[in-house]
Formats: sequence, C-alpha cells, structure tokens
Amino acid sequence: MFINLKQLTLGRGSQVNPFASLTGGGTVRVGEYSVIGYGVRIISGTDTPEGKYMADRAPATQRRIVRGKVTIGNNCFIGANSVISVTETNPHIQIGDYAVIGAMSYVDESVSDGIIGWGIPFKARKRRRH
Repeated sequence: MFINLKQLTLGRGSQVNPFASLTGGGTVRVGEYSVIGYGVRIISGTDTPEGKYMADRAPATQRRIVRGKVTIGNNCFIGANSVISVTETNPHIQIGDYAVIGAMSYVDESVSDGIIGWGIPFKARKRRRH
C-alpha cells in the first residue's frame, strides 16, 4: 500500500487491500466496514495542463495542482483496480453509504447512497438492497 496524503481517516472495520494507492496530497476518508480492493487507486490531487509543468519535481509555483477530498461512506465496496480521482471540475468526490464500485472502474464524480455500478467511465446500474 502506498499513501501520500494530507489526511487519511479509516473507519472501524474498514480494510485497504494490498497494492492499493491512496495518493495526491489531499484528504481521504473511508467510513466504517468499507473495503478498498486490491490495486485500487484513490487520487485526491492532480496536476492540470494549465500549469507550465506537470512533473512532481518541478517548482510548485509553476504547476497548477488541484487537491481535493475523497469520502467513501460506510459499508462500501470498491472493486479491484478501480480508480477514484478528483478533477478540476470535481475536486470533492463522495461515494455514498452502501455503494458498490465494480472492478476496473473509473470514477470522477460523486456516487449516491446504495448505487451499484461499474465501467469506464463509471455508470450506475442498479440499487443495492441493505
């Protein structure tokens, strides 16, 4: 697991599986009893093309960096190798309680409570019964 964040909060009973990366220099909050699958990438900050450079080693004053917050609710499941990434237009992403993100999905918008979905880009498919 690789972590590079301003702040990380993991709720009781939650698990982050091997090869996951929580990065970007922003904030990540994971609620209670949620699962971050194998190889998941949660990216809470990103460079934008408006900066002169997009390289980590370039001076921060010459980069345009968006840092945000990813909040994953309670009892969620984030499938293997999925990517959840903030963007300039969506710097704060909320994954609602009981949401399920299928394996290998790309999420760059908030997901409502109880939604089951997958895909690139993520698409809601049905509601979870709980």
